[in-house]
Amino acid sequence: MYSSLPTTSRRLVKGALSVAWSSAGGAGLSSVLLSPVSFVRELGLTWTLVFGAGLAVAAAFAVVGVLGGRYRWEWIASYLASACMVPYAVLLWGTVALGRETTMPQAFIASALVAFFLLRGFLCAAHAAILRTAHVVAAAAIRRTLTEGENDAGGTG
Repeated sequence: MYSSLPTTSRRLVKGALSVAWSSAGGAGLSSVLLSPVSFVRELGLTWTLVFGAGLAVAAAFAVVGVLGGRYRWEWIASYLASACMVPYAVLLWGTVALGRETTMPQAFIASALVAFFLLRGFLCAAHAAILRTAHVVAAAAIRRTLTEGENDAGGTG
């Protein structure tokens, strides 16, 4: 996905993405291990664990995808991660709506994280679309080359 980038830029992009995904995985893992009381009270322990574990697993797949050049792994992981993060964002915005304006920074950060996950999914989908287009064009060129002689009169008048 990054092969067209200069080496230094490719390393920086992959490094930043790996850190971002690893941090998201840390958030998911810590919600499993430390289960924040406010979320457990609202979501219930089971859902807190499910969403936290889902985020941790998705982030791990995304890191492996980024570092291993497997954009499809990050593509799938991005949608799972966003689905696991939405309940936290909704809860935080709910607390803001109920008068706890002090949770607004966390609500914005959670919303930004959902948007980041979706952006990564959309970018991976766009990359896949470009690859499909290139494949269709290449296949048509090969087909044209292979069938070119069939319409040729063989040099006779």
